Amino acid sequence: MADTPVTIQIPTQSLKTQTSLSELAQSQKEFNMKLGAKLDRQNEEFFAGQDIRRFEAQAAEQRLTAQKIGQQERQTLAASGVQERLNIAATGQQARTTAQTVGQQERQTQKQLLAGQALQIGLTGKQERLTTRVAGEEQRLGIAATGKQERLGTRVAGEEQRLGIAATGKQERLGTRVAGEEQRLGIRASGQQERLTTRVAGEEQRLGIAATGRQERLGTRVAGEEQRLGIAATGRQERLGTRVAGEEQRLGIRASGKETRETQKQLLAGQARQIGLTGEETRKTQKQLLAGQARQIGLTGKQERLTTRVAGEEQRLGIAATGQQERLGTRVAGQEQRLGIETSGQQQRLGTRVAGQEQRLGIETSGQQERLGTRVAGEEQRLGIRASGQETRETQKQLLAGQESQIGLTGEETRKTTRVAGQEARETQGQLLTSQERQIGLTGEETRATVGKTAREQRTTDLQQEMFRRYKEERDYNQSRQAYRS
Repeated sequence: MADTPVTIQIPTQSLKTQTSLSELAQSQKEFNMKLGAKLDRQNEEFFAGQDIRRFEAQAAEQRLTAQKIGQQERQTLAASGVQERLNIAATGQQARTTAQTVGQQERQTQKQLLAGQALQIGLTGKQERLTTRVAGEEQRLGIAATGKQERLGTRVAGEEQRLGIAATGKQERLGTRVAGEEQRLGIRASGQQERLTTRVAGEEQRLGIAATGRQERLGTRVAGEEQRLGIAATGRQERLGTRVAGEEQRLGIRASGKETRETQKQLLAGQARQIGLTGEETRKTQKQLLAGQARQIGLTGKQERLTTRVAGEEQRLGIAATGQQERLGTRVAGQEQRLGIETSGQQQRLGTRVAGQEQRLGIETSGQQERLGTRVAGEEQRLGIRASGQETRETQKQLLAGQESQIGLTGEETRKTTRVAGQEARETQGQLLTSQERQIGLTGEETRATVGKTAREQRTTDLQQEMFRRYKEERDYNQSRQAYRS
């Protein structure tokens, strides 16, 4: 039996030395990492302090600019208010002087005008009474002549009307008889033509229903195929649009929110200061303006009251003169009117008596002619109804026979169309459900792919940050070694 080889371990310092070197390297690496992180924090704090100081300097400059602008605006508003108040005071004084002068001139003018009107009213009333008297006399003479002529005209018109009624009744009876004969002949011919037309129309309608049914079934089949293809294409495009819209929307919301917050902060601060200064100057100007208006209104009211008092006195004098003249004119007009009414009543009663006599004679003649016309019309109407009934019954018989055939053919074609439409609807529904299932599956895949891609991008970003951090640590370590060696 061969001897078994024996391994003899000899102690050496190389492993311990390597272990010690590894520990030292790891300690140096940790120290460098801590030192790099500390330097990064210090740099970030320094740059953040720089940004804060820059922002504070910009804000201070903006506040100084706004303060200077506000001071200039307040000085401008104060000077404008002083000038406006001076203008309002001067305008009020001139307006009061003008109102006083206008009031005096108007009162003098009103007094002279009312005096002239009183004289004119008296002369006008006298002339109107004379005119009314003469007009009444002429009116009564005209009414008498008009009544005479109207009675003569009514008598002649009654005679002519009776003759016309008699001739009209004779001609109407002859026309009614001839119209009845022609109507019966027309009804008979119309019935024959309607039956022929109904027969031909029924045949053509049945042929049209059969052709329409075939075309509707073909159209339903083609429409179902096109609808299924359109649903599939629409689903693909909607999925692509949803993916792109989501990415763009997230980027836009992030940038818009940041800019909106900065703009809103600066805008609100400037508006608050400007509103306070503007309100103060507006209240001062309004106070002085109201004081000037109150003084002007008081002077204007005083002048208006004086003018109203003088106008009222003159107006009352004019009304008294006018009333006296109107009463005299009314008295004369009433006398003339009563005389005219008496004459009109006499003439009207004579005319009414003659018109009543002529009307009664005309009514008797009209009644005789109407009775004769009614008798002839009744006979002709009964003959026409008899002929129309016969023709209607014949037409109805043929129409019912054609409708029964047409209803049977229509029902058959409708059942065929319903059967084809049901088949196409079932096929379309099946394809639609299949497309929806595919779309749901694709949506899930796209969602999962989006989540996976987001996670991959996040891991890549974290990895790049870690590599950059290690690169900085290595660079700092090398720089520290070089600095130590030098």
